[in-house]
Amino acid sequence: MFGWTLTDLPGVDYTMVTTSEDGIESGLGGLAEVTGLRPSAANGIVPYIRPEDFERTLAAVEVAGGEVLIPKTDVMGYGWFAHFRDPDGNIVGLWEDAPQEGSPAGENH
Repeated sequence: MFGWTLTDLPGVDYTMVTTSEDGIESGLGGLAEVTGLRPSAANGIVPYIRPEDFERTLAAVEVAGGEVLIPKTDVMGYGWFAHFRDPDGNIVGLWEDAPQEGSPAGENH
């Protein structure tokens, strides 16, 4: 209906969603469950943001009165995610793509 491309990840209950030609992506499923962790929220959607500095963002969450629920966790080599609860009780996710092969950024992870 929207022209999106859906790609199931093999062996897990997670689907990658490409929503536009410029590569805007999302996903459907539970990242916590995919990595064998317990989910942070029983129901509902967890919005994800891509921080400029993952670790600094998690530290800032705690300084601001939030709580890290799932620390930075590898997702089968695709990237890393984390969940936190903000001071108002909302669950928010962070996402960082794994560097592309040959990328110098790969040396930092």
